[in-house]
Amino acid sequence: MSASAGSRIRRALGAWVPPLLWMGLIFWLSSQSNPPSPGFTLPDQAWHAIFYFILGALLGRATRPRGAAGALLGVVIGSAYGFSDEVHQRFVPGRTYDLGDWAFDILGATAGVLLVALLARRRR
Repeated sequence: MSASAGSRIRRALGAWVPPLLWMGLIFWLSSQSNPPSPGFTLPDQAWHAIFYFILGALLGRATRPRGAAGALLGVVIGSAYGFSDEVHQRFVPGRTYDLGDWAFDILGATAGVLLVALLARRRR
């Protein structure tokens, strides 16, 4: 393997570490019957949109080299993860499965991916 190929692989893997860590944080928070609060309250749907916006931006960054197909992939991954998170919450005492929350996950993930795509396009 050439040095440039190894460098590309390290960069690609490095791009996926932040979204995977963020997914881990979401999973951990979703595993809590009473998740920790930052000291202020927002509607539940706002939290979903914010957390999945960040996930979408991280996924958009990881998939950006693939153009429009990468953006779509980021939205699909974020949406699928949101659905799996809702299913996961069915098994956590005090938490519920809510397709309305999933809709805000999708909205947030899509907005995050699109923002990264728009910013990348502006830089070109």
